[in-house]
Amino acid sequence: MVAAFDQNLEANETFAHNFGLKPSDRTLDSLKADSLPALKSGGLVRLYTVYGAGHGKDLADNRAKSLLNLIQLMVKLQPETIMIENVLAFKSSQANQHLRDSLTRNGYYFVSYDLCSSDFAVPMKRPRHFIVATLNSALISRFKRFPRSTAEPIELNSFLQEDRAELLVPPDIMSRYGDGFDLVERQTNHY
Repeated sequence: MVAAFDQNLEANETFAHNFGLKPSDRTLDSLKADSLPALKSGGLVRLYTVYGAGHGKDLADNRAKSLLNLIQLMVKLQPETIMIENVLAFKSSQANQHLRDSLTRNGYYFVSYDLCSSDFAVPMKRPRHFIVATLNSALISRFKRFPRSTAEPIELNSFLQEDRAELLVPPDIMSRYGDGFDLVERQTNHY
């Protein structure tokens, strides 16, 4: 990885600690073609989360400027291979359709997947929508299938201690933010 971009300063500190590279906090809509050796960004996700989707602005939302700029740069620079990751709500957005139309118009072959970290034996539910695009038609067949884990699922209950009331999320927080939580039951299988 040559460059990383994120607006969250705490996320940038964590990234720097884990990968030895301090991300830039520049907004992606301000990038120019000459400043794009490689990208890693989490900022594009926020627009299509449970909270962002409720506004219904999609491409009209100012936060979409980053993605629209990246699409323009992609068209100009024509990288051989592109991978985009976002939340599941992104796949039904106008922005996703705009991206797919731009890829097709510019000669890209692409596939998309809905994948979750638990599909690969990571004990966490984090479903994401991925698009892999390439200008090389022979290469696209390599991206047609992702292997899944063959590990046996483990019930979440086996990781938990007995109920402790002081660890429960208060009812007022649940009523206010509950729709944004990814809730699972004790009997849920994880890898």
